[in-house]
Amino acid sequence: TPVKNKLIKAFILIIALTIVLFSQSVSGILAFSMQLLLIFLVRKVKIPVLLSICVCLLIIIPALIYPFLEKPKFYEDRAKIWSVCFNAGLQKPFLGHGFGNTDKAMDVFSRQNKNVLNFQKVDSCHNLFLDWWLMGGIIGLILITVLIITSFYRLAVSGNLIYTSLLMGVVTASLFNPLNINGQLFLSYLLGQGFLRTTLHLTPSY
Repeated sequence: TPVKNKLIKAFILIIALTIVLFSQSVSGILAFSMQLLLIFLVRKVKIPVLLSICVCLLIIIPALIYPFLEKPKFYEDRAKIWSVCFNAGLQKPFLGHGFGNTDKAMDVFSRQNKNVLNFQKVDSCHNLFLDWWLMGGIIGLILITVLIITSFYRLAVSGNLIYTSLLMGVVTASLFNPLNINGQLFLSYLLGQGFLRTTLHLTPSY
C-alpha cells in the first residue's frame, strides 16, 4: 500500500542518515545532502533534472573552500595535500606523472619544498580531479571532466533519477576523499550507465 511504501522509505532514509552522521564525515554528509536535494528539487519542486544538477554543483563548489578554513593539521591536512598535488602536477602539466605514481610525485615535490608533507606517505590527492591532474596532466583532467559531465547529461536525459543521484553522491564524496577500489568500480559503473541509458527510450524527467 502507499502508506506502507512511504513508511519503508522513511525508515530506510533514517537508517542511512544515522549511518552518515555517526561516520562524522563532512564529505559524506555533504554527498548525502546533495543526493537528497537533487531528488527533492526534481520530485517535489519540479525543477528539471539538468537544472537541479547545476543547483547542487553551485552548492558543492563553494564547499571546496572548507579545507582551507580548517585549522592546519599535522597529519593529512587536506588543504596542504591539495596544494602539493596541484603544484606537483605543474611539473608535468601535459601528460602528468603517470597512473600509480601519485605517492612518488608528491614525495619528490614535498622533499624539494622543505618537506611540506612532514615526511608523510600520501598516495592520493583526496580529490578526484586533482588525482587525474597529477597522474594524467591536462589531458587526463579533461578526459575525466568530459566523462562525468557527459554521463550526468545522458542520465538526466534518460530520466533515471536514481543513477543521477547516485553519481552526484559519489562525485561529491570523491572531491574530498580518495576512492577505494570499490568506490572506483562503482564510479566506473555509474559513468558507464550514463552512456548505456541513452539507448533506452525513457520519457525524460525534465
